[in-house]
Amino acid sequence: KGPLSIDELKKLEQPELWNTYGNQAKHFIRSWSDTNYTPKDVRDIKYHLDVMELVKERGGPPLRGGSDFAIQGRRDQFEADLSKARQLWADYGPRLNERMPEAG
Repeated sequence: KGPLSIDELKKLEQPELWNTYGNQAKHFIRSWSDTNYTPKDVRDIKYHLDVMELVKERGGPPLRGGSDFAIQGRRDQFEADLSKARQLWADYGPRLNERMPEAG
């Protein structure tokens, strides 16, 4: 079974949404490389961006434990990751409509 659709994700509770899908999204966005990407990778940007937007709509990632400083750091990091995801989609999304070679 593949990843859940965004509609299915909307049914998850916030901790599960974040722990499973938010963390995946965060790692995907942080490790993005613009070498050797495929159309599927670009579609994955959109998926992970949608996950992060959903997390944000619900008030951001759960921020348990740690000092106010640590919590603020995590919140800032989430915003930075979300901003990068939006930028990646802005940069690469339009290319899906161009003739990108499918990875063989």
